Amino acid sequence: MLYTEASINLAEDDELLDLMVQAGFEMVFVGIETPDTETLSLIHKTQNLRSNIFESVKKIQQKGIEVSSGFILG
Repeated sequence: MLYTEASINLAEDDELLDLMVQAGFEMVFVGIETPDTETLSLIHKTQNLRSNIFESVKKIQQKGIEVSSGFILG
C-alpha cells in the first residue's frame, strides 16, 4: 500500500489526485488544526480558510483514497 502526507489543498488538484490513484496510493495523511472557521481566523491560519475541510476530505475519499489526520490538542 502506498501512502503519503499532504496538505488538505490536495483536494483542489484533480490531476494530482488522478495521478495518485493511477500510481496506487491508497491513503493520505493531512494535518487539520480545526474544522472551525472562527478558530482558524483567530489563530491566523487563513490559508486553511480557502476551502471547506469536510468537503475536501470527501472529495479525496471519492477518488478512492483513504484520509487520515492528526490533531494537536492543548
